[in-house]
Amino acid sequence: MTAKPLRLLRAFALAALTGSLLAACGTTSRLADSPLAKVKLPRGFEISLYTDEVPNARTMAFGKDGMLFVGTYKAGKVYAVSPPKGKAKPQVRVVAESMDNPNGVAYRDGALYVVTPTCIFRFDNMDRRLDDPPKPVKLYEGFPPQKIHGLRSIRFGPDGLAYVPVGSPCNVCKVDPDRYATLVRIDVATANPVPEIFA
Repeated sequence: MTAKPLRLLRAFALAALTGSLLAACGTTSRLADSPLAKVKLPRGFEISLYTDEVPNARTMAFGKDGMLFVGTYKAGKVYAVSPPKGKAKPQVRVVAESMDNPNGVAYRDGALYVVTPTCIFRFDNMDRRLDDPPKPVKLYEGFPPQKIHGLRSIRFGPDGLAYVPVGSPCNVCKVDPDRYATLVRIDVATANPVPEIFA
């Protein structure tokens, strides 16, 4: 078993279970008393609590040397979680705060990208600025600000473009097909990026 699947599994546990762990178990709970104990895994896999210091954890992105960046919902913060050394707990830092639902995070070429319901931000040289985070650079503003299905994710494709979903503002209704229920791609390296509907 390689380290990467275990790392990804632990990262999944962080995003999916951190909130419930904090609410139901507190910070001193043992694995046997936590929701993790109910997870059934194939032989050869294991699961453990990576950290319980990232409330409202949502999406994640790995940076350099195993650094894990975590976006949040409602908390308005973005965290950097350093991989543990030996038996020490992972170090958790707040690298951005007071943001509007910074749900989506992506890492590329030393920079951290964060997407909120309406904007895409870039934090330059984040690898070297964990203890003194840089100010965000706003790359794009213009996603529709609806509350329903308004959280954004972001990932970079092999083409170097950023892909961001734009959800429908309702569950059952007719919407503008050129604005909602789409997956857009954006060249964030340009001076004035314009989203293009990909799907």
